[in-house]
Amino acid sequence: MLAEKKVILMTRMALFRQQEGHRDEDAGRYFQVDYIAHHIIGSVVCATIVFLVICALYILSHFDLIMQDIYSADLVEFLLKAIKIYVVSSAAYCVFSGIIYAVRYHRMQSRIRKYALGLRRLTQLNEMEAAAPAWEGADEGTEE
Repeated sequence: MLAEKKVILMTRMALFRQQEGHRDEDAGRYFQVDYIAHHIIGSVVCATIVFLVICALYILSHFDLIMQDIYSADLVEFLLKAIKIYVVSSAAYCVFSGIIYAVRYHRMQSRIRKYALGLRRLTQLNEMEAAAPAWEGADEGTEE
C-alpha cells in the first residue's frame, strides 16, 4: 500500500518537473520585487522598440506630408508630443506588465510550495517504508 502511494506521488512530481517545474524555477531564484522588476525592465525595452517601430511606420507612411511641412512645422512641439505619448504608453505598459508578473509569481510560488509539500510527503513515505520491514519481521515470528 505504501509503495503504491509512493509511486503515485513520484509520478505526479515527475510530471510537474517536466511540464511546469522548469518555468517555476525562475520564481524560486528571485525575490518577488526582483522578479517583477526584472520583467518590467524587459517590458520597457520592448515598449521602446515597439514605439520606435510605430514612429518609423508613421514617418514612412506620411513621408510626403512631413517633407512638405518640415520647414513650417514646429518640431519642438512635435517632439514633446511624441515624448509624452511614449512616457504615457510606457508607464501604462509597465503597470500592466507589473500586475501580470505579480500574478505569475504568486502562482509559481504556490506550485513550488505544493512541490515541496510532495517532497516532504515522499520523505515520510520513505521513512515509513524503511521502518515497515522491522515491524513485519516482529509480527511474523509471533504468528503460528
